[in-house]
Amino acid sequence: MSAFERVFGTERFLRIADKVVRNEMALLVGVISFFLVRRFGLWDALDPFLNLVVIPFGLATWYEAWRAKHARYAASSVDRDRAAIVSVDVNTDTAASVMAHFGREADVYVRSATEMGKTFLKPEDVTELAKIVFRKCAPFRNRTIYLVLAGPAGLCFQVGQLLAAHKFDVVPLSWARDKYQELPRLGIDDIGA
Repeated sequence: MSAFERVFGTERFLRIADKVVRNEMALLVGVISFFLVRRFGLWDALDPFLNLVVIPFGLATWYEAWRAKHARYAASSVDRDRAAIVSVDVNTDTAASVMAHFGREADVYVRSATEMGKTFLKPEDVTELAKIVFRKCAPFRNRTIYLVLAGPAGLCFQVGQLLAAHKFDVVPLSWARDKYQELPRLGIDDIGA
């Protein structure tokens, strides 16, 4: 962590900066600077430096980009009571871990043993199970879906492709340190960032 982040990375500072450092505020500073220079007759002396009015815009833009890059993502703003929980497992029963994390059972359990009659999936089975998961998620299209996937990476990719293509609002979860952790939700704006 850099010295800048240690000093200016505190939550209190970031909350204040989020309200103050905006391009709208930079415009206000620029307009006030312009009228002060004009009012006090410093136009001729400061004309070459009036381009400094651009500096607040540059700082505001830099701050907004820095803040977005270092944002602490959380899905806590999601109404968990209204959100749907969809649990998909191939060879691991996720019922107990879902109950421990959410305090309630999943709205939908998709188990390969139940849906396909097997826990070892061939590539064509993975594709079929991904389609089943999509169909089970369809009733929750207008709600946020907490997606718990315990299966092969290929299944995760295919389910993600299907749900993203149809604009589902999905909060992915990752198993780490004996609990689920919510991952940042990425969108088209995150490409190339």
